[in-house]
Amino acid sequence: MHRLLPFALALTLACNPIDLQPNATAVDSGFEERDLGIDNPDTAAEALLVITTPVDGDAAPNSLIDVFGTAYVPDGIGAVFVSVGPNTPIRAESETGFRDWHATLPVTPGTTTVQAELFDLNGDRVAAAGPITIVADELEDSVPPQVQITAPEPGASFPRALVLVRGTTSDDRGVVAMEVYRDGELLQERSVETGDWYQTWSRLVPLIPGRTSQITVQAFDQGGRTSEATISLTSRATQDRDAPELEVSYPSESEVINGSSLTMIGTAFDTSSVREVKVRWAVDASGVPAWTAFGVAETEDGFGSWTYRLSPPPGPVVAEIRAIDAGGLSTTVTRLFTADYIAAFGPEQSYVLRDRAADAAEVIRFSLDREGVSELISPEIQQDLVLLEIDSLPLLTNTLAAVKDACGIEWREDRSDPRHNCSSTELGQTFAGPDGEWQSSAEYAMVRILTMTPANAQVAGTSIAGLQELADGRFFGITIGGGFSQILSDALGIPRTQEFLATETTAQALLEGVVATHPNTGPDGQLAITLWDAMNDLAPMAERLGPVGDHPGIVDPAEPPSAVVLGPDFRMILGAQSNLRWYDGVDLSEGKDYLSRIVDENGPTFDDIVEFDFEDPDLFDLIGLVDEPRADLRFQVSEADTFVPSCAGSAGCQGNLPGAPFRENSVWALDPWFMEWAIATGAMAEYGEREFSRCYLNFLGCQATVEIGAGSAPPGWARFDVTLDLGDPPEDQYVWELVNEIGQVALHEPSGGTIPEGRANVAFSVRDIPVGLTAEQIRQAVRPVLQEQRRELADRLFEGSGQNNGPVDFYFGRMPNGDAALFFANAADERPGEFTYDTLGFYSSDEFRAADRVSEVDSLGRDFVVVGTTESVLWVQDDRGVAYRLRARLDEDEIVLHAAESFE
Repeated sequence: MHRLLPFALALTLACNPIDLQPNATAVDSGFEERDLGIDNPDTAAEALLVITTPVDGDAAPNSLIDVFGTAYVPDGIGAVFVSVGPNTPIRAESETGFRDWHATLPVTPGTTTVQAELFDLNGDRVAAAGPITIVADELEDSVPPQVQITAPEPGASFPRALVLVRGTTSDDRGVVAMEVYRDGELLQERSVETGDWYQTWSRLVPLIPGRTSQITVQAFDQGGRTSEATISLTSRATQDRDAPELEVSYPSESEVINGSSLTMIGTAFDTSSVREVKVRWAVDASGVPAWTAFGVAETEDGFGSWTYRLSPPPGPVVAEIRAIDAGGLSTTVTRLFTADYIAAFGPEQSYVLRDRAADAAEVIRFSLDREGVSELISPEIQQDLVLLEIDSLPLLTNTLAAVKDACGIEWREDRSDPRHNCSSTELGQTFAGPDGEWQSSAEYAMVRILTMTPANAQVAGTSIAGLQELADGRFFGITIGGGFSQILSDALGIPRTQEFLATETTAQALLEGVVATHPNTGPDGQLAITLWDAMNDLAPMAERLGPVGDHPGIVDPAEPPSAVVLGPDFRMILGAQSNLRWYDGVDLSEGKDYLSRIVDENGPTFDDIVEFDFEDPDLFDLIGLVDEPRADLRFQVSEADTFVPSCAGSAGCQGNLPGAPFRENSVWALDPWFMEWAIATGAMAEYGEREFSRCYLNFLGCQATVEIGAGSAPPGWARFDVTLDLGDPPEDQYVWELVNEIGQVALHEPSGGTIPEGRANVAFSVRDIPVGLTAEQIRQAVRPVLQEQRRELADRLFEGSGQNNGPVDFYFGRMPNGDAALFFANAADERPGEFTYDTLGFYSSDEFRAADRVSEVDSLGRDFVVVGTTESVLWVQDDRGVAYRLRARLDEDEIVLHAAESFE
């Protein structure tokens, strides 16, 4: 879509439509429709089509109506097609070369319309007439229509994705319209075909590969009554291994064409879809053919039928037609034919060139919903366009808070049993170990770590387990220091019911170790939210934040994040000052086309196609954001493959700190995204400055001492001194390494079993977590972020704008003094492809001598010739070296141009 933007912008900036006569329309490439005002068709310079009978409001019979009219095309008429209501157009009959024509068509009771279309000898639609409103005899409309699907059979399965559905309808007055839905979605890519007011009808319906769809056909009568029929059809999800089918119905092999141009006709079909049909041709001579560039055929039904116009020189011609499907498979057909004609000049082609650059608007504005954003901004640009960067710490903090309470909140009580019950919460119900129970899951084991307090600490199997037995009275029958829980509370300096690892410090540790180290996050762990993420409710972040290299990832790609940021009434207000100016031009080998140039007078840079300003609320805003977005995500953390021992006993372990691991198996030698690193980092943040000393058994001197950061030891260094080493106290070590050891044992010994080392990787599917920003905060946060990307966005939106220009040979422009002129395009005018001219400029004769050159060169190096109100006859050559005669004159603000190819 984004490659069409300059063309759409041209329509926005340069169109100046003029009201049409109700029954006479000239077709000019979709850019301009003019009041013909022609009384005598024989002198008309443009195509003319008029319906003479019936006229608006005429009464019509109930069965058939005769339609009469006149038509004129300067170079000859190919056909007139007439339609009544929704019926397929039929070709009119004529004995005067369509100067006068008529057609007889079926009608149905009630009010309907008659329309006609005029085609020239090349198969181009050049004029239209109608609609004319007619009224047939009124009948009572008392019952709804009936609709029936006759083919295919219900439940049928197809290897292709496009299926022909057929059926019938009936009504006491007549069916006037039909619609087709697939799984409730209105299909609008083509119309329902009928020739008898839907008494019989057919419709090609696109299915979705690998899925069964409900196809609903709805019929409407003139009274607005409706009925429907539904059928289930399946398109099998098969790999496309077959190239498309391709047929050329005209011209046939070795056919002789009596004319200078023809419209090639054919069909193409594929089990998936046909991406394009393209055609090239060459003079059929010995040796390697000098092929033209491939051109794309035209179609209105996905290349089920297609046409391609070409204008070969006289003699044998070879054409190569290629159909390419969605998977890139192709089929090629070669067709040989002969163009049999002799002419000094080809047929004269007439063009009206307007001065579009003079009336270009300065500012363009869009008000885009989701669909509009998708059409204007391609997925590739959306993926690169960062809307805002979210601080991931609030999201991590909220996630950990939800995980801590996943098995209830009784762990906050002052009791040894935390009374966990994971089945009591939605998140806890997702925990399942090898036996399917939450008690044996790694996720529950992680909850145990995060909710461990001095009151409920479970240290069995750790180096401090004996000290717990000693303090709780196993050796002497007396409780020491108020029991183990109280000793822990005193030593760590936290209440008995407070977690060893606070939510905020643990979140910060995960931010530093897991999030900030991921290649696709910011240096401080910011999560970049692109426009593509927001448009797709954050789901694309799964791929970006999943495993990358050695990093195990932040989220599980199998369960993408989800957060609705854009509400149902979302709109993006987007405005910019346009520096793009469009010019009418002519590609001598193909016809009228358009070329754009950048006219940038606004700094700081002077080559911008458009000037965005995201700080200006009139030029940018986001409306309809969700007030407080909340996210669903599956957050994951991995553990190291082996147990990570504490650095204990050795005095050198006092130097075991982040960035300076004392041993290769130290926690600080791990990659920071491992769980052990995060636990140790969080505990270090909690107790890194802790100093404490107390005697807990004073009998003939102190028999049991707990010291942290005492004497010459650094803060956080723990020492448990017990007479005769009763309780086998742990060796001297840092508190955070002891906490890490307790966590590792707890992780691998959940209440429901044992988890092997390296297998206790956890992932939590948390729901409804606040993302940490309100709608208003998002609106303000995106402005500076987009402002920094405004130049890049403009370049990307209009990337390769020159490739959207037509390959014009020359175009209409103005001299500094306002004179109208034709300018030959040069290297400064960006066009698709490469252009080399043997003869450049405008000449007064077909001999192209230097003395015959009438064009001058301006300051930009362009050849130009001023065009006045008196007709000038000029000669030019295009980039193929083909000579053309031009007749040009200025008619008010337009240059009327006639071009004929020279064959001499």
